[in-house]
Amino acid sequence: MVKDPRTLWLAGFLISFCLGMALAFTGAALYRQDAIAIDVSGELGAEVSISAAGRIDVDTLTVREEITGEGRTLEEDSQILYAATSYSYTPGFTPELNEPTSLYSGTARPADLGSISSGIIGKNEGSREVIIVPNTAQTSAEILVIDILPTVLLGEMQAPANSALPAVTLDESLTPAIAAPSTTISNLEFAPLIVGRGVQVDEESTIYANYVSIDESGAERENTYVQEAPTLLEVSKLMPGLRDALVNARIGSRIEIAIPAGQAQGDTGVVVVMDLLASVPSQPDSREGAQP
Repeated sequence: MVKDPRTLWLAGFLISFCLGMALAFTGAALYRQDAIAIDVSGELGAEVSISAAGRIDVDTLTVREEITGEGRTLEEDSQILYAATSYSYTPGFTPELNEPTSLYSGTARPADLGSISSGIIGKNEGSREVIIVPNTAQTSAEILVIDILPTVLLGEMQAPANSALPAVTLDESLTPAIAAPSTTISNLEFAPLIVGRGVQVDEESTIYANYVSIDESGAERENTYVQEAPTLLEVSKLMPGLRDALVNARIGSRIEIAIPAGQAQGDTGVVVVMDLLASVPSQPDSREGAQP
């Protein structure tokens, strides 16, 4: 039987119409999928994990601030210390870890930081920034979690219980300034000026720190707060008096230490005030300062 051409045309039209509507509905459903939502777990500066869901709704590098810190604002050419964790994300799949949490120190320069500079410069220490870097087709993205750690510890300093320790004040940049000792340093003395709540330092620890030191005359010996980056110290390689004072202290502490000449390096006693900024299991790439 010969079918009416008009019937065949109508059937083809209806099939094409239905297919088109199905594709349009699917595309609309995908478009209506929620924009990417990211949840970050983990303490600031520690190992973090993320969960993510939704479509990638950004077409350029985007910075989202998850935690607003209360520390100093990072300006260009200032010291920086941050923890970074990298994940890959494709909608519909669990994020995959690219690079585990690692610590980096240096100077806040756009040329050095590259594309992540917008997530660091101008931000406050103590902040957590989430940086989304989509591919061109917006089918996947790198998700970076940046924890901006302090390079100068803020908080009210408590007077040391040991009155033999010299007075410590803050200069205009809020870094410690030590008064000259009133007598010769004959014994190892140390006390916390700010008590931290971070991990405990041991003899095998490698830590990031900033410190200032003076000799018994009050002359400054070292000041890492003005260097390009916080200093990376291996506790086991420090001079004996300093090593003894740091073991069992906690990250986030500011400690004042009076070290007699016999436990210091040189022919005079020294006083050190040190901010314990972060602890790492092994040395990352960084600008490493000299051991005091």
